[in-house]
Amino acid sequence: MTAIHVLILCIPRLGHVLPALAIAGELARRGHRVSFVATHELAAPVAASGAELITYSSTWPSMSRPDPQVEIPADAVTWAPLIFLTEGRAATTAARVTIGAGPFPDLIVYDATLGHSAHVLAREWDVPGAQLVVTFAANENFSPITPPGLTSDNPALAAYRGATTEMLSAHGLSDLDFDGFAGAGDDLSIVLLSREFQIAGDTFGDRFRFVGAALSPRRDVAAVTGRRSSSRRWEPPGDGLPLLFADLAAFGDRRPGMLRACVDAFAQQSWRVVIAVGDRLDPAVEAGLPANVEVHRDVCAADVLAHASVLLAHAGMGSATRAQHFGVPMVAVPLTPQQQTIAERVVELCLGTSIEPGAVTAAKVREAVLAVSYDDGIRRVVAMMRKHSDEAGGVVAAADALEALPLD
Repeated sequence: MTAIHVLILCIPRLGHVLPALAIAGELARRGHRVSFVATHELAAPVAASGAELITYSSTWPSMSRPDPQVEIPADAVTWAPLIFLTEGRAATTAARVTIGAGPFPDLIVYDATLGHSAHVLAREWDVPGAQLVVTFAANENFSPITPPGLTSDNPALAAYRGATTEMLSAHGLSDLDFDGFAGAGDDLSIVLLSREFQIAGDTFGDRFRFVGAALSPRRDVAAVTGRRSSSRRWEPPGDGLPLLFADLAAFGDRRPGMLRACVDAFAQQSWRVVIAVGDRLDPAVEAGLPANVEVHRDVCAADVLAHASVLLAHAGMGSATRAQHFGVPMVAVPLTPQQQTIAERVVELCLGTSIEPGAVTAAKVREAVLAVSYDDGIRRVVAMMRKHSDEAGGVVAAADALEALPLD
């Protein structure tokens, strides 16, 4: 097809940025011009993807800090729409300033969290839009988040309504009322999981394209996380032992017992254990590792998952979809309400099991890992889900769907 100009808007969080960069890279590889709105700290991976960087000042914490959703009280979830609206306005303002009076891009691709701000930009420029959904998609049959206490007189909803109305007025769209604008549909929703994993997946129409895991190159992972990328790939030691991959990088300091529990669970047993911890590593634990346990500050998850028997991780959608992509059963340890929903779906579909964070012990880890590893029913379902993930198409299918959008 004729090369087009695509503008991508994304919040600066790891699970959102990595798939957006992977799609940006595929579009650039096909010869399209891609502009990526991001913070300065993402300059290197954006450049590596082949996209042009448009910088903005985020209202969110730095990428190097833990996910703020884990730290806030449960009732603060009601404020999420206003938080995302504020972030979206910062990103779209930067795009307006940089692009000016045009020529405008042919297509706006935006993280679903920035939807309302992106809708305004698309309306102003009269261009189509497509959203990227990195977790469960929502329709009239299912919504992944139903904030508690969000009644019509809730202060969070009132503030969100006021901010949205002010935004519409500021951009000459006062002809739209809040309810009509809030219910506006998208031209295309690219959902980064398989339809089979989506809750109520058979109720979603053709404008939802379920593409499965959108895996990012190793260089992007290293640059986004701020870690040095190693040219050396992780390789299994060749001992033929079953392998547990415990990806604990997302836990940070919030669950200090997780590392010790994973080390002790299979110490001196006939298993290989590979643990990723990110930047937080207890020297005392590192000094006393059993011979069959490896602990890494940085290891490519894809390298390990290609050989893993079981994945233990927080129940982020990225972890869940990567496990499905590589055909690995999962032990989920959810940290947030949204991750709890994902963990419940993993259990419901017999893709693995879950452990409550406060209940993690070495014995619990060992029991859960052995249970999912040797369960023939789980292994059959995991193999089937891997097939669904492969057939969904990943970044190639996402780019195909974007290219097929009518631009007139």
